[in-house]
Amino acid sequence: MRIAAYVICRDDRERFLLTRLVTADGAPRWTLPGGGLDPGEHPEDGALRELTEETGFTGALDALLDVDTLHIQDGTLDVYAIRVVYRARVTGGQLTHEVDGSTDLAQWFTRAEIATLDSLSLVRIALGADDRPGRPLPTRRPSSGPEAVVGPPALVVHAVLRRPDDRVLLVPRRFADRTEWDLPGGRAEHGESLPTALSRLVADTAGVEVRGETVLAAGLDPDAAAVRITCTASTDVEPARPGQHWCTPDELARIPLLPAAREALDVLPTGTGPRTAHK
Repeated sequence: MRIAAYVICRDDRERFLLTRLVTADGAPRWTLPGGGLDPGEHPEDGALRELTEETGFTGALDALLDVDTLHIQDGTLDVYAIRVVYRARVTGGQLTHEVDGSTDLAQWFTRAEIATLDSLSLVRIALGADDRPGRPLPTRRPSSGPEAVVGPPALVVHAVLRRPDDRVLLVPRRFADRTEWDLPGGRAEHGESLPTALSRLVADTAGVEVRGETVLAAGLDPDAAAVRITCTASTDVEPARPGQHWCTPDELARIPLLPAAREALDVLPTGTGPRTAHK
């Protein structure tokens, strides 16, 4: 599993910043500034770190645009990539090509010029996502428990299931020293797409099938030593397992809620989005 974060930057001349990837076969291809996360690194931090390393620019993130999964199987090759894409703007620095890294050139291109380039599918995906407003970035909150042992990046996926009265489904998450509330979900398996992982994990933890997944937030779950993706989703069946709780907006302010879940709920639009059936 490889979890990576990327940025799409546009200048005042409607040009986009790309980097040229150095490939094993010697055929360079263009991609977005970005790359794999370090152990324990937040996707936002990784995206900005990679921007500076590959282009010389410093930047600021404006929105979460997309989370894309890619699973390549070819003979002995088995690559599972999760790619988090942000909209960013350049705030300083000067264009500087990376030396002895995964890229060797950074350059600004118009959309018309990009169409003529040999580029990764990620570029097309990001350009399409850039036409949408994107998701606001949540206020980051520290973990309420002891710092987890950080190993290779893992992925956890959670869902916001919300009633028409804006109550949100929560499930208990028990630790050795405490119990906190969380959104339904859990750890994704190798090769799973986001919809597949979300469907399986919500069925396991809440007992219902979901549909209409939309990425809401990307963050870090220190308690799980994992990158955390939260999506909104809907279901026609109201979950009714023991221990689950439909939490009102007022209760959310008081309940012991896992910080990673609260971050996602902070950017949940009010009055819009998927709802569960209310029977």
